[in-house]
Amino acid sequence: MARRDLDQWLWQVGAELQKLSEEILPNAPKVARNRGWEPNVDLLESEDLLLLRVELAGVRPEELRITVDAERNTLALKGKRPNPIRLEKPRGAHLLEIFYGDFERSIELPEREWDLENMTAECRDGLLTIVLPKVGAQSSFAVRRTIKIQKI
Repeated sequence: MARRDLDQWLWQVGAELQKLSEEILPNAPKVARNRGWEPNVDLLESEDLLLLRVELAGVRPEELRITVDAERNTLALKGKRPNPIRLEKPRGAHLLEIFYGDFERSIELPEREWDLENMTAECRDGLLTIVLPKVGAQSSFAVRRTIKIQKI
């Protein structure tokens, strides 16, 4: 079973267990903490480039690391979303759906030659946009570089 398929299967099992616990104990708080999280990603390709959009609301750009592994043809995102609310004496939780803490996400890129030197990224309104041009493509698409990109 491929790693991606295994991860998806494990998330489905977790979701089914959550539903089952809600049926058994309908008034119990929904637990979504300390199980890790991965941001949602869109991966779009045109003739000239690859465009990645990543939902990262609440993640500061300085808390984000983007790494490209050309040999494995993957792009990895690693960062942290801090919990902005600290309660001294919490009385309980009724619903917990927003994930906080460290995250890591590895995205397999399509098999192509990518122009890593001209890769750009911008983070605005909780959405990270990464543009990865194809080698030899003359793209008119421009995104201001605002996030440091480390290459392996």
